[in-house]
Amino acid sequence: MSTLTSTPTDTTVRNAADDAGGAERLERQLFVALLGGVLLLAAWLSGSFGIERSVSDIPALLGALILVVPLAKGAFEELREGRASSDSLASLAVFAAIANELYLAAGFLAFFLWFSELVLSRTAWGAQRAIRNLLELTPDIARVVGTDGGEREVSLSEVRAGTIVRVRPGE
Repeated sequence: MSTLTSTPTDTTVRNAADDAGGAERLERQLFVALLGGVLLLAAWLSGSFGIERSVSDIPALLGALILVVPLAKGAFEELREGRASSDSLASLAVFAAIANELYLAAGFLAFFLWFSELVLSRTAWGAQRAIRNLLELTPDIARVVGTDGGEREVSLSEVRAGTIVRVRPGE
């Protein structure tokens, strides 16, 4: 007989849905980042092969605009909350480069800043998921040792600080 048991809850189902939604959102963001990166690469290569700058600037500008949108959204949220931070500064730098017709520089700046933010988001999402998975392993029932040395199973809500709980390895 197991001393510790755990049953699936609504939280488990909700966490699975959050995991799927978080993964899907990160995949979409990664796709947008890679799309912008491919446009920047095309602009850089076309400039390297001697194609006229006015032509090679078109994919660079498109890539920069695609990549600055998520940063600008984040900047808007930051400014609405009254706290300018990294997205605000990154957006300002990208828009300044676009205004100076440095489309390739603006695009690569946006790409690296947003891609690093995506990596951080992915890392944080993975850590949150791991913590939720650990919490789901928490048992619902504990075996409490009474003053007479006898054991009884109780709900975790009945366990208080100072209660002696018996834990057996492998259960």
